[in-house]
Amino acid sequence: MSDNKVIVLGCGRSGTMWLTDVLIANGYAVEHEQLGEEGGVGWRLLLPECDSWKNTSADVYHIVRDPFDCVPSMATHDLDVFELIDTITGGSSRDCSDVLEQATAAWVDLNKVCMLWTDKVVRTEHMLSDCRLHGLDLSEVSIQVTECQLSGMANADRGHALWAPVHGAARVNSR
Repeated sequence: MSDNKVIVLGCGRSGTMWLTDVLIANGYAVEHEQLGEEGGVGWRLLLPECDSWKNTSADVYHIVRDPFDCVPSMATHDLDVFELIDTITGGSSRDCSDVLEQATAAWVDLNKVCMLWTDKVVRTEHMLSDCRLHGLDLSEVSIQVTECQLSGMANADRGHALWAPVHGAARVNSR
């Protein structure tokens, strides 16, 4: 484990909560959508009130989920979220004609901003191999356990995260 903070930037509904759980299971003291002792995971880390990591030597990663899975899920966000994303990106998703178009614009704009901070891309669908490629060593067992925990959750709790076992496990387990 590096002495630097671990920062993972990514669009909402890209697996940020799942990755937070995996990092915690691997001993990292990180938090979702805010800075913990050893870092944080989520797009809100780009907001001015959470961006103190920008002036450090943090290890920054960018989590990306397939847009065909992510954008429809993002479309369930409250419209206030798109306004927040627009403040970060300078985008104009609020000018879009419908919520799916807003979600698409927000996904594109936010991922562009994340790409400005790092070239260490972790695809949600290839979590284990991509993390190892960039030097973030995660236990395969912790990913599988976290997937099992997610699959047992009620839809009301974190239903948006239930895609993880379906899309991530088959690829992770096949390696």
